[in-house]
Amino acid sequence: MVKFLKNAFTLAETLIVLVIIGVVVIFMLVTIKPDNTVLRMQYHKAYYALATAAYNIYERALDENKTMYEDQELCKYLEYYINNTAGENACSASYVAMNGASFPEDSIQFIASNGMIFYMSKSFKTNYFEKEQTHRVIWVDINGERRPGTAVWNEKKPADIVAFDITDTGEVVPLGYPKVDVRYIGAKVVYPNDKISAVTSFYRAQTMAFGNNQYEYEPFSYNYDQTNAEFNNGVLKIGTVYTEKEKSPQAEECVNAGDEVFPGCSVDIVR
Repeated sequence: MVKFLKNAFTLAETLIVLVIIGVVVIFMLVTIKPDNTVLRMQYHKAYYALATAAYNIYERALDENKTMYEDQELCKYLEYYINNTAGENACSASYVAMNGASFPEDSIQFIASNGMIFYMSKSFKTNYFEKEQTHRVIWVDINGERRPGTAVWNEKKPADIVAFDITDTGEVVPLGYPKVDVRYIGAKVVYPNDKISAVTSFYRAQTMAFGNNQYEYEPFSYNYDQTNAEFNNGVLKIGTVYTEKEKSPQAEECVNAGDEVFPGCSVDIVR
């Protein structure tokens, strides 16, 4: 009598293989297309790291009877306060163009200890409010060396390189499409009676709080994307169609009487 030997996996072995395949698939999905929660967490980490560093740098400048630092001097202090890992590209003298078209390796200013990559554009000046102001655009690749490594945004695939403006008073203002895309940030309007609005996009909260006005002492009222020529033909210029879709009328409680220099409402960034 001939006996046939059957080689087969046991149930335990099959389950182990399926678990391994599942882990690999999840890893690939996260690597190729981070979900919205991860994107938002990364954006907030970058924003708050910059905001904390900029506050400390501004206080340091005041202690030294100086104005806010720019370019390489600013980079040196950002590197110090953001707790970066030492690297050969620390505070490069090479800057990326304001159009955000490319981010060459030799333009890396420093790499943070959490892997985020920091770039800078050359500071530029404006004459809003009848006085000269300097703006410092910092670009952050919020997922480090992982793809896609681009500042070009579209509705299906948000950019992973994002930009912020550091003002003369050490305020950090979000720039570009994260202002209208709630996958990055949300914002609330704070009314004079301490009532707070529901979470909405940063751009919509801006219009609800400030209308079309900009206030010297309220950096969150600044709307460079639509008013400054530096952003034309670049990734920081938000399309008119999109901003019109995001617009809301100014809230009645926020309308100032007369020519007050301070707005009636403010905007808070939230998760």
